[in-house]
Amino acid sequence: MKKITIINLLTTGILLLLSGILLSIIIPLKVIPLKYLSPLLIIYILLLIIISYITIRKRCSKKKKILITLLSMILILLLGISFYYLNHTLNCINNIQDKEYQLEEYYILVLKDSNYQTITDIENTSIATYQNQVKDYTTNLEKITNEIAIKEKEYPNHIEASQALLNHEIESLFISSSYKAISDEEIENFKDNVRVLFKEQVKIVTNSTTIKKDITKDSFNIYISGIDIAGDISLVSRSDVNMIATVNPTTHQILLTSIPRDYYVQLHGTTGYRDKLTHSGIYGIDMTINTVEDLLDVDIDYYVRVNFTTLTNLVDAIGEIDVYSDTAFKAWTNPNCTYQVGMMHLDGKCALAFARERYAYQEGDRHRIKNQQDVVKAIITKSLSSKTLITKYSSILETFSNSFQTNIPSDKIYQLINIQLDMMPNWTINQISLNGFDSSNYTYSYTGQKLYVMEPDQNTIIEANRKIKNIMEANN
Repeated sequence: MKKITIINLLTTGILLLLSGILLSIIIPLKVIPLKYLSPLLIIYILLLIIISYITIRKRCSKKKKILITLLSMILILLLGISFYYLNHTLNCINNIQDKEYQLEEYYILVLKDSNYQTITDIENTSIATYQNQVKDYTTNLEKITNEIAIKEKEYPNHIEASQALLNHEIESLFISSSYKAISDEEIENFKDNVRVLFKEQVKIVTNSTTIKKDITKDSFNIYISGIDIAGDISLVSRSDVNMIATVNPTTHQILLTSIPRDYYVQLHGTTGYRDKLTHSGIYGIDMTINTVEDLLDVDIDYYVRVNFTTLTNLVDAIGEIDVYSDTAFKAWTNPNCTYQVGMMHLDGKCALAFARERYAYQEGDRHRIKNQQDVVKAIITKSLSSKTLITKYSSILETFSNSFQTNIPSDKIYQLINIQLDMMPNWTINQISLNGFDSSNYTYSYTGQKLYVMEPDQNTIIEANRKIKNIMEANN
């Protein structure tokens, strides 16, 4: 009986200590709505009172002591599980916070069939460089030239430098990953005929600002930037998906406004030629956001940055999505994915292929934008359902942690979770898209030749501005 009493006192002490620590973390976070938290706390506190009373009571049967010890152990186990999920939640949310920097990769490219294997092999050979508007290009080039003796040959732009490599005019090319992506797209067979000999990553500081808004009451705009690569979400890349999610938490309305990737816009703070909106991503997320604010005359409160990996993993995490296809086709980016006319049940890989498809449609990129909006809408709808939030909570957080970047403060994220768990509102999601006219022109990023661009239709810009403001101002 004495041993049982000692064990009973020990388990009760541990239980009270863990309970105090857990409550001191959970309550200030305000993640769990009070209507759920209050009854749980009342029941739990009553259990603690009963356990403590029987523990300190001297005249108590052996069976009761053993029962209380077992109950304490069970509660300690439950608290341990709670600590695990709480710690997992905090770590995941901290990992998706804005890192205040992005990563740019710089490559030394050589022809695929060349004999060069290491950077020292190209010593005393010629390397192509190009006039570049991206900061850090010259600095990183100097690092290379200080390590090995190499002859620089500068070209007016990256396209001509890339062509020079293909034409065997030089032995190697120093190029940023962002500009390589443009060469891959604009030069036939470039991607298939070169390889990376050397790679280096550089941090580029971003200038995110904290917006003071009560997102439980105030409407806000989130800019969704989908970059055209997989892997590390911090990498600088073109912004191929450009969407504004206008959220009104009072009326429970969401408006998705898409902007075509080739929209011919004036990059913020620049003069001279306009550029494709997708190229704004080369200069960082700040440039993309500021350019879109200039275009639509709206304020962007927060941003979310995702890539191919994000979409694939998130769809798989929530358990596939349902979207409607109005065309039967085999995906250009993934031949293993085929689509029939009607509602389709898609896993992550096929949802990504559906969102990237343009060659199956006569309208090309215009139809792709519609598909992207349908995929985003399906993800939002399923993610916010009570069943998915409860059963897929951990896997959703894990996905966000590994392939998601945002400047939404953690306390705002906790508020959003609280609202959804508390009210489980039925959100109304509408979709619009800017439109324009097919054209070709020189761009700020590449003045060597004309590229395909979409000349903006001002009427669609005016209409988008009106609809965004209507959502923002509803019930205000």
